[in-house]
Amino acid sequence: MSYMSLSSPSAAPASAGASKLPLGPADEYRQRFAVWGERAARAARTNSQITNVRRLILILVIGYVVFDPTEIQALVPLAILVIPSAFVQNAVIARWRKASRAATYYQHGLERLEDHWMGRGVDGRRYLDAANLYADDLDVFGRGSLFELLCTAETPMGQDTLAAWLTRLDPIQTIRARQQAVEQLRDNLDLRESLTTLDLDLRHVRPQDAVRWATAEPILRNPLEMAVGMLAAWALVAGVLVTSVVGGRRWPLVLVPMALAAACYLWRRRATRDVCRHVGSAGRCLGVLADLRAALRKSSPSAGASALADIAARLDRGQSFLSGRAARAYGLLLQGSVLHSLAVQLFPPLDRWRVKAGAGQPGPALADAIAAGGELEALAALSAYAFEHPADPFPTLADGPPRFAGEGLGHPLMPPATCVRNDVSLGGDRRLILISGSNMSGKSTLLRTVGVNAVLALAGAPVRATRLEISPLAIGAAMRFRDSVHEGASYFYAVLTRLRAVLELTAGDRPLLFLFDEILQGTNSQDRLLGAEALMRRLLDAGAIGLMTTHDLALTQIVDDLAPRAVNMHCEDQLVDGRMSFDYKLRPGVVTKSNAVALMRSMGLDV
Repeated sequence: MSYMSLSSPSAAPASAGASKLPLGPADEYRQRFAVWGERAARAARTNSQITNVRRLILILVIGYVVFDPTEIQALVPLAILVIPSAFVQNAVIARWRKASRAATYYQHGLERLEDHWMGRGVDGRRYLDAANLYADDLDVFGRGSLFELLCTAETPMGQDTLAAWLTRLDPIQTIRARQQAVEQLRDNLDLRESLTTLDLDLRHVRPQDAVRWATAEPILRNPLEMAVGMLAAWALVAGVLVTSVVGGRRWPLVLVPMALAAACYLWRRRATRDVCRHVGSAGRCLGVLADLRAALRKSSPSAGASALADIAARLDRGQSFLSGRAARAYGLLLQGSVLHSLAVQLFPPLDRWRVKAGAGQPGPALADAIAAGGELEALAALSAYAFEHPADPFPTLADGPPRFAGEGLGHPLMPPATCVRNDVSLGGDRRLILISGSNMSGKSTLLRTVGVNAVLALAGAPVRATRLEISPLAIGAAMRFRDSVHEGASYFYAVLTRLRAVLELTAGDRPLLFLFDEILQGTNSQDRLLGAEALMRRLLDAGAIGLMTTHDLALTQIVDDLAPRAVNMHCEDQLVDGRMSFDYKLRPGVVTKSNAVALMRSMGLDV
C-alpha cells in the first residue's frame, strides 16, 4: 500500500474541529489543509515504523528457524507481538485515510477558489439526458460543468440528489426551504469535514438493492415450510458434527439430511436467490447510512439544527434494519452464498424479522432514509458553494407572473477576474429581449449566464449576481445542435426539433424561460424572417419570457412591431490598432456594425 504525503502550507495550524470561522474561505481552507496534511504525514511515518518492526520480527523468526531451530521458543513472546501490532497498524492506517481525505477535500476547495477545478471532480456526464431541454446547452453536466463545480458528494445517492435538484422543477415552498437549509449550513464546515472523512465503501453501493432486500416476499411462507426447512438444516448440522466426532462409516448421517436440505433449497431456490442476491449491497448501503447519521450527530450543529432535524429523524427511522441482534445475525449468516439456504432454514425468525421491518408501503422507512442521506450530501455541496462565494446572494423567489430580474449577473463558471456582469430584466411588459451583435461579442455567454443562474436559483443555491428576483420557471434552451448522418437528420431539422420541444413546455403548469441562440440559423433569410416572427408571437402569446440572439438585423424589425413586449439590445466590438476588442456589455438598441470582414482579415484572409 502506498501512502500519500501532503506538504503543509506555512499557515499556522488551526483546530480542524473549530466551529467558528473568523477567516475567509481561502484562509480557512489553508489552515485546515495544514492540520490534516500534518496528521496524514505523521500517520504515514508511524505506519512505516510499525511495518519495519514487523518485518524485523519476521526476519528474526525466519533466521532462528533456519540457523538455530532449537532456540525458537525464545522468540515466542516476540512473535506474539505481531498480532497486536496488526491491530495497531490498522488503526494507524484508518487515521491516515481520514486525514488524507480531509486534506484532499480542502485541497480541492482551494483549487475551486483558485479556478483550477476543471477536470478534477465528478463531471456528472452520466446524468445528461436528451429529454432535458437545457442541461447540455447550459453546461450543467460534463467537464468544466456546473455539476463538477458544485459536487462534493461522495455517495451515489448524494450525487443523484444534486443532479435531480439541477434538473427538476420543485415547488417554490421546497426551494425556499432548501435556501434556508443551505444558508444555515453555510458556515458549518465541521459537518462537511465529517462527511468527507467517512471511510465509505462506495464501489458497490446500490441503494435500490437495499430497498429490494427489505421489501422482498418472505422466503418461508407457512409453518410447514419452516418446520421442514429447520428439520433438514438442523439434521445436516447434527450429521456433520456426529460424523466428525465418531468417524468411521457414518456417511448416511450426512447424506440423508443433505439430500433433504437440497430438496428444500430447490423448493424455494428462486425466492432465496432473489433475496440473498442483494444482501451484500444492502449491507454496504445500510453502513453508509449509519456513517452519515454518525457524522450528523458528531457535528452537533447549532446554527443548522433546524435544517438538519428532519434529515436526522428520517435517518433514525430508517435504521431499524441496523438495530438488534437479529439484523446483525441475518447479515452475518447470509454473507456466504453457500450458506444462504441453510441460514434461512436454520433461522426462519430472521426472515420474518426482515419482512416485518420492511412491511407496509414499498420500503418506506429505508427508502426515505436513503433519500435523506442523499439530501444531506447535496445540501452540504450547495452550502460549500455558498461558503466559497460569500458575495453571491440568495435570489428572491417571487410568486405570481413570470419574472427574471437580475442585476450584476455573471457566469458562475468563469473566473471572477474575467467575469463581465450585466443587468437583465424580464417580466411585466417586457417579455422578450432580442440581442444582436457581431461574432465573439458575448451573446451566447450572456444567454448561458441567465440560464445557469436560473438553474442555481431554482435548485436553492446562491447566484452570481448583485441581486436576482425570479419566479418558478420551466427552462428551455436551443443553443447547441447536431446533425446526424445515421439518422438522416440535417442541422436545420435538429433546430426545428428542439424549438418544437421547447414550445411544448408552454403547455405546462409553469411559465417558460426560453433561451434561443442564433434563432433559425441554417435557412435562408426570407424563411428565417417569417419563421422567427411566428415563433416570437407564439411564445409571447403563451406567456413565456426569454432571450434570443441573431446576426440577421432584419429580425430586429419584428421586435419593433412587438413593442413593448419585446425590445432590441446588442453587444458590440471595437477595432483598435487592427485588433478586435470586446467589452461584453449589453446595451439598448440594435447593433450598428459587423465585424465579420475585419475578423477574416485579421486571420490572414484576403477579403
